[in-house]
Amino acid sequence: MTSEVDSRADAELLQAHVDGDPDAFSELVRRHRDRLWAVALRTTGDREEAADALQDALLSAFRHAASFRGQAAVTTWLHRIVVNACLDRRRRAMA
Repeated sequence: MTSEVDSRADAELLQAHVDGDPDAFSELVRRHRDRLWAVALRTTGDREEAADALQDALLSAFRHAASFRGQAAVTTWLHRIVVNACLDRRRRAMA
């Protein structure tokens, strides 16, 4: 049986998170973690850096969910946050 959280679209889950639903963001992460992990690993080329970058990205998405404007898919928004987190870590390491 599918729960109400499981059946909601990504944009609905993100809005529910902004509105205070404690389970909504976890469901988004569960749905997309494998793809986001692959993006982080491909971008960094290192498992530890990828794990740290993905954690940074998810924390950023969690904190800034209200800034999502809906002009792209939630998955596109998350993908960009992950790539940016990877690039930020690389820039900090080179500085």
